This record gives sequence, structure tokens and C-alpha cells, in this order.
Amino acid sequence: MRNTVVQRSSGRENRGTWLFYLIVTLIVLGGYVTTLNFGIPRGTTGTIALLTIVIIAYILLVWLSPLVVAHYKWLPIYFVILGVCALVTSLLTPRSWLAIMLYMGVVGLGSSLFWRNKKLVVSVSALGFVLSLFHLVYSWGWEAFWQNVLTFILVYAFVIIYVNLFIQQTHTLQRVQSLLGELEIAHQKLQDYADRVEALTISQERQRMAQELHDTLIQGLAGLILQLEAIDSHLEEEAQGKAQQTAQEAMRLARVTMVEARHAIQALRTAEGEQTNLLDALNQAIHTFTTFSGLTVTFTPEGDLPDLHPDVVQDIVRILQESLRNVKRHAQVQQVVVRCLVQDNVLHLSIQDNGVGFDTTEAVTVSNAFGIRGMEERAQRNGGSL
Repeated sequence: MRNTVVQRSSGRENRGTWLFYLIVTLIVLGGYVTTLNFGIPRGTTGTIALLTIVIIAYILLVWLSPLVVAHYKWLPIYFVILGVCALVTSLLTPRSWLAIMLYMGVVGLGSSLFWRNKKLVVSVSALGFVLSLFHLVYSWGWEAFWQNVLTFILVYAFVIIYVNLFIQQTHTLQRVQSLLGELEIAHQKLQDYADRVEALTISQERQRMAQELHDTLIQGLAGLILQLEAIDSHLEEEAQGKAQQTAQEAMRLARVTMVEARHAIQALRTAEGEQTNLLDALNQAIHTFTTFSGLTVTFTPEGDLPDLHPDVVQDIVRILQESLRNVKRHAQVQQVVVRCLVQDNVLHLSIQDNGVGFDTTEAVTVSNAFGIRGMEERAQRNGGSL
């Protein structure tokens, strides 16, 4: 991507530079041809040959100026050689405008190469102007000098202004192309970042849905299986009353599981900005658990619990539900104490029992320990810890 942008910018820069050099070359060649036809007497073959060599050298120096700019220490020598070429032309072609054109070319090149340094532009322009006046006095005398000095000043001012405007436009175009390239690169980076965010979001949503399936449907189905096994056992023992009671509990559990699944789906569709009452959600979860577990849960909220985003409330409730299920399965107790408070802008949820407990470190390493890992992920997702 970057290489493409750089090549595009460089191509435009080269086209602008070549156009300027081409204009200078055409002007010099036009003056050279005119001088050969009208400015040099016939039969002066040596003068024509020397003038041709000087003009070729001058044009080559014009096209080699980018190489000279890359080696800044060569610039003084470069302009001295250009000036010598113009001066020799002035001596070879008296009463010719060709030397004036070469001096103007020196001024134009100086302006293009030093356009950021106004002092150097003024110095080179002044040198070219003085040499042009010398050629004018040398070729036509002082009378012609006084007659044309104002014209010279206007012409040189025009050349300097035109060259500076041309160079500034070229550099402005280069800057625009550079900014466009940077913008394209930034756009590509932003697109890549958006793709990564989208992939990460999809991954997080898949993880979240897996947690919801585990905490609602899978847990509910596990409870139903236990109830159905109990019913089967009661039927084998011909305990119709117990079987019927267990069947009713199984139906209630199925309804509760269906309600929780609906709540989970609704939470996935909740719009941003909505809030849910945390206290009501915790009370509802504890009431549902005590109804089907037979355990006594003492809930002691301390202070005012805040209303939170439904996703956050759901994660807190799922952590509570998973903790209570673990108490039911492993702790071998009949009473649980749940505390919830906000301290230093941090929400603390505590589930305590006086049972036998289990090794949480070992439980996390079990391959199918989705419950504990899910609680940790929910806590971390909201900036907390388990």
C-alpha cells in the first residue's frame, strides 16, 4: 500500500519537474536556432561549434539539477559552471538575446532549487540580473542599457514570480499527494482495525452465547433429568404421590428454564443505554433457587444497589446462580448467606456457606468445568475478579 502511494506521488513530482526543464530547454533551443540564423555571421564555423558545445552543456546541466540537489555541496560549482556557460555565450554572440535567455535560466533554476530559502533566491536572481545588464552594455552600449533597463527589470520580475508560483504549485501538489497517501494508509489501517474488532466482537458474542446456554438451558435440562430420574425411581417403588410431586416440580423447573432462556435472549437484544435494577434481579434469582432447591438463602444487601446495564446485571445474576448451584451440589448444607454491597465504587458479591466445600483450583483445571470458568470470564468481562 505505502509503496503504491509513494510511487504515485513520485511520478507526479517527476512530471512537474520534467515539464519545467522541458520549458527551459525549448526556450534555450529556440534562442540558439534564432542566433544561428540571425546573430552569427556566416563562415564562423569555430564559433558555431563552440556555441553548440556550450548550449549542449547548459541543457545537460539543467537536466542534471536533481542530481546536484542530492549533493548539496556541489551547488556552488554547479551555478558557477552555468554562469560561465552564459558568459561564454554572451562573448560569442554579441547583440544576441541568447545570453539573456541563459541568464534567465540561471535565475529560474536558482529559484526552483532554493525556493524555500529566500535569501539564496534573491542572491542568484541578482547575479543573473547583473550579468544580463553586463551583456546588454557589452553588446549594445549604455544608450541601449538605459532604454531597456526598465523592460529588463519587468521581465526578470515576471520570470522570478512565474518560476516561484510554478514551483510552489508543484510542491503543493506533492504535499497533497503525500497527504492523500497518508490518508489512504490511515484508511486501510482503520479498515484492518475494524475487521479485527468485528472478529473479536463475534468471538466474544459466541463466548457469551455459550455461557448463556450453559447457565440456562444446560443447567435446566440437567435439573429436569434429575427430576425425571427421581420420578422413575418413585414409580418403581410405586410411590405415586412422590412421583406426582416430583413431576410437578419438574414442570415448574421447565417453565423457569424457559423463562430464563427468554430473559437471556432478551438481554442479547437489549438496546444500549437501558438500565436494570440489580436488587430486583438478585431477589428473583434467589427466590427461584430456594423454590426448587429447598435450601434457605439469606440475602442481605447493604446500602443502595445501583441500576446497571442489563448485560452487567445478567452476568452478576449468572455468577450468583452458578455459585448457589455449586453449593447445592457440593457443600452439603441447608443454609446460604448472600451479601452484596458497593464500596469505593466497587460492587462486592459474597456467597458463603458452612459446608464441606471443594478445591476450587482443582475444579478449574477439569476439562468440563464450564461453570467456574464462566464465572471468571463474566467477572473479568466487567472489570472484576472471582
